[in-house]
Amino acid sequence: MKVRRIFLIDQPGGGIEPEVRRTCERQSRMGIEIRLLDRAMIPDVRRVDGLGFIVFDGLMTYEVIPSSMEVEARSAIAETRLLLSQKRVRKFTEIFHDLWEAGQELPRA
Repeated sequence: MKVRRIFLIDQPGGGIEPEVRRTCERQSRMGIEIRLLDRAMIPDVRRVDGLGFIVFDGLMTYEVIPSSMEVEARSAIAETRLLLSQKRVRKFTEIFHDLWEAGQELPRA
């Protein structure tokens, strides 16, 4: 099974917080492919209203909806959804592909 993860960072100039770097390195050692993407670099058409999403084998999505869209309050979760709608799965698969291509590999420390 292939697992890929994109970490969205909010660092001007692309700086990486030490905790984020450690998490990326630990997951990379477990075989997870990691990319980093500066949130400011995401085109408006690819922004999603939510904390995150997972696409499972192109069959379903798991979505996390924040209670607020304010950056400081995004960690509070209002709702999670597990959806089987192929239209929704295709949408999030395409978004993930575009974000993956825009992301960068973790730079060496």
